Amino acid sequence: MKDQTFGDQPLISVVTIVKNDVEGLQRTRLSVESQERVSLQHIVVAGSSTDGTLELSQQWGNLGLIDVCADRDTGIYDAMNRGLSFARAPWVWFLNAGDMFSHSGSAQRAIEQVKGASWAFGAVIPTDVTGERRGTTLLPHITRRRLQWGDVYLNHQALIMQTEFLRKIGSFDASFKSAGEFDMYLRALAFELPRRIPCEWVNFLVGGSSMTNADLHIREMRRSRELRLNLNATGMAVNDLLTNYRLLRHKLGSKHYPLFGFLRRIYLSRKYGL
Repeated sequence: MKDQTFGDQPLISVVTIVKNDVEGLQRTRLSVESQERVSLQHIVVAGSSTDGTLELSQQWGNLGLIDVCADRDTGIYDAMNRGLSFARAPWVWFLNAGDMFSHSGSAQRAIEQVKGASWAFGAVIPTDVTGERRGTTLLPHITRRRLQWGDVYLNHQALIMQTEFLRKIGSFDASFKSAGEFDMYLRALAFELPRRIPCEWVNFLVGGSSMTNADLHIREMRRSRELRLNLNATGMAVNDLLTNYRLLRHKLGSKHYPLFGFLRRIYLSRKYGL
């Protein structure tokens, strides 16, 4: 396959995981096609789709526009690993169906800004299916401790990594159902902090698995810390207390306590906003 108009040596492998979302895949594909002055390989993992998404992907693949993984996966992180196995560029970027680059120069600017880093992140703009902004541009200030303990969170849509670095740290642990990115971050942190780049790179579609099942996500973050941080007895106790606090906080922030939820949204906007 020949990469979009730039020859056979892409700089970035864009991996798109999709299940039964033809319209979202089309939006993401158009966004990848719009990127200027940088060579891209687009990999679509659609093997578990049954609504025509896989067939559309295979049509594009037959035209030499994308690489297609048509094998059925066992979950989102298995799918991400399958996509990673196709990557042949030095950098990899995961954009799910419905996610889009913020502008036509996003990928090219990212490549210029990540030199010397193993991984880096830019700002994301939360949007709905119509493309309308749904909140403040997100770009957290991070430290190793804050990221490890979940005081800040990185959106994987605006994360670019050296392909071999991601493979070196073990890719994604497919035993996770919701917090596999967080678990990967903990393993990457053992080598270096990601570079923070104050530039809007991606519009991400709100409503991912970590948002729709927050309780599972919080519990899996606890399990990941137990696996990766070599916690002593005090650390294990803090991990349990922090998890229980966040589960309670999520309950209080539900529709049954609208004032609490409203105040928390203001706090998060100030904490994560660009």
